[in-house]
Order: sequence, then structure tokens, then C-alpha cells
Amino acid sequence: MVCYSRKSEIVLLMKIYINHCRENRSDIASLFKLVETTKIRIGRDQSFLRKFFRNEISETYSVVEKREIFLYFLEFLKKDNKLDSKINASFMIIYPLIINSYKKGELNEVINSEAIKNFTDFIRYINGQRAYSHSRLDIEILQLSSLLMTFMTD
Repeated sequence: MVCYSRKSEIVLLMKIYINHCRENRSDIASLFKLVETTKIRIGRDQSFLRKFFRNEISETYSVVEKREIFLYFLEFLKKDNKLDSKINASFMIIYPLIINSYKKGELNEVINSEAIKNFTDFIRYINGQRAYSHSRLDIEILQLSSLLMTFMTD
């Protein structure tokens, strides 16, 4: 019987979860649950997790899968998730997805007219919500908007 420390168990579970996400790409909800594990302070290197988010998703997923992730992200923002989870999802999944899609010349396919409509609908939604007023989420949405406007004009 192998005994692991609590920190080692957490890292092992994170790696298992990454493998689950690799094998089940359509399980987008699991990707966003995996983002929440980044908040766990284990005092160990979690670069394997960041590499998965920054490299593997944005580089190996298809245009359709990336679009589904982006649309899921917009719904994720509307749900009653913790603010840190929303910010981390944006930073760890969506930024690299947008940047790498732009570099590959597929951004207009990933963020198509449906995705743009959903994004503008989301902006209208949060403008109507008092809870988001002047929050870190507002800043995050402004940064995403700027990023999209910069890349979509090409």
C-alpha cells in the first residue's frame, strides 16, 4: 500500500482530472472545475496545470471545441460561481484560446457571429447587475473586449 501526503494526493488528483479532460474533450464543465483547483495552496509546483490550460487547450482543440469553450465561459460568468474562479477561467483558458486562435488565423471562426452576439448579450447582462459594479470582473471583461477588438479588426 502506497501512502501519499495530502499535497501529493491533491497533485495526483489534479493530474487524473487533466487526463479526464484530455479523454473527454466535450466535458467542458470539467475544464472549468479544474480551473478552481488552481486556488488550492499546496506549496508545490503546479506548472503542469498551467501548461495544460495555456498550451494544450489552445493549441490542440478544434475550432468548434474552442467556440464551445468560449460560449460555455460566457454562461459560466453568469452563474453564481466565485469571482476568483471567473477571473482564473478567463486568464487561464480564454486568453490563451483567443491569442493562439489569432496566431493560427482561426479567431474569426472561433469567435463567430453567434459568439460575438452572446458576448455582447453578456455585457448587457452584467451592466444590468449591481453586484458586478466596479469589480475585478468588470476589468476582466474590459480586457477581453479590448483583446477581441484588437484581434478581430484584422
